[in-house]
Amino acid sequence: MTTEEKELLRRAEELASRAAARGIYTRSAFLTEGEAALLGEAPLPLKPRFFGGFEEAERSVAVFGSPEEWGYEWESDLVLLKIEPQMQKFADALTHRDFLGAILNLGIKRDLLGDLLIHENVGYQFVLEQMADYLTENLIRVRHTSVRVTRCEVLPEGAGVTLEERFVVAASPRVDAVIGAVWNLSRSEAKKMVEEERVTLRGKRITDPSKELSEGDRISVRGYGRFYFDGEEKKTRSGRGRMKVRVFI
Repeated sequence: MTTEEKELLRRAEELASRAAARGIYTRSAFLTEGEAALLGEAPLPLKPRFFGGFEEAERSVAVFGSPEEWGYEWESDLVLLKIEPQMQKFADALTHRDFLGAILNLGIKRDLLGDLLIHENVGYQFVLEQMADYLTENLIRVRHTSVRVTRCEVLPEGAGVTLEERFVVAASPRVDAVIGAVWNLSRSEAKKMVEEERVTLRGKRITDPSKELSEGDRISVRGYGRFYFDGEEKKTRSGRGRMKVRVFI
C-alpha cells in the first residue's frame, strides 16, 4: 500500500469515526474510482456510500452516515457548473483537456473537482460548493475563448457518459487478455497493470490477471479508462473469442 493510500484511509477513518460519534453526516473530497474501491473494502467504523452527481460518474465523494442511521437525508453540497463560450459562433473547438486545464490553472486542487463532461462545445463540471463561486467569478477563458460560468440544475439530455460499442478478439475472457485487446496492449503489459493494482472490477481492486470476466462486468484501468464487458459473441477460426465491450469515451 502506498503512502497516499495509507493517508486516504487515515482520513476516511477520521471522517467515519466523527460521523458515528456525533450522529452527523461527513464526506470526503472527490475520489478516483480506485480510491473509492479502496474505501469500500476498508474496515471503517461506518460503511461509505458514494455520490458523483450522476449515474456512471467516475469521480465521487464518500459519504458516511445514512437516513436509516441518522433519521434525515444527506444534503449534498455537489454543484454542477455550466461553462459555455460567450460567443459560440467564434469559439475554439474545446476539448476535455482544454476545460480541465483552464480550471486547474486557477490553482484548484483536483480532489475538489468531480467529473467534467463536454456536450456541444460546452463543459459541465461537478465541484464542491466551496469552489463554485470562485470558479464562477474567475474562470473567464478556455484557450482563446471567452467563457461564462453559471450554476446548472441538471445535465442536459445527451451530456452524460457516452459508451462506444466495440468488438475485440482475445484468447480468453481473462481480465488481462480483454484489457490488452481493448487498448491494444500486450498480455504482459495488461498483466502487470492488474498485479500493480491499477485495475478495478465492479468497483473493487483486483490483483489476479487470470480472473475471468462475466457479462455485465465494469472494468476500470487507471490511466486508460473504463469499459463494460458484454460477453463472448463467438469463436474465431483460430479458436480465439470475439468479445463485445462498451467503452466509456
